Amino acid sequence: MKNGNVILVAIDNSISAFKVTKYAVEVANALHKSLYFVHVITESSPKVKRNPREPWEKPAIEDLSEFYLKECTDIAINSNVRHAFHSLVYGLTKTKLVAMSNANNIAFTIVGATGYDDIYHNRIGHIARYISSWSKRTVTIVR
Repeated sequence: MKNGNVILVAIDNSISAFKVTKYAVEVANALHKSLYFVHVITESSPKVKRNPREPWEKPAIEDLSEFYLKECTDIAINSNVRHAFHSLVYGLTKTKLVAMSNANNIAFTIVGATGYDDIYHNRIGHIARYISSWSKRTVTIVR
């Protein structure tokens, strides 16, 4: 891929992921860019206890994250985005997203204003603020 040909879209397991996806699809189609959906799972993510009888089973949070990623990717593909792909990443959310947004092939990053801990409707969340402060690329925050 050419440098700056991909839009990084950070989503989480909330309904706001679909608002962010809708905006990202409009931008990607207008600029003829590809979309890369990413969800970061951290130690602070909500925990769901594993089934002790089946220890090889993935935690439910991973399944939920995969569901959101696949749904958002399908929305993009069905909306004629040239390429759409997704990844589930493990680590500290804000540092992983900043590192990914600073990659050479990323044109800019789209994040939601608040995530699933949306307690303030009139403020920007700490993750969006951190990414917009430390990313070397443009960051668009979707409310």
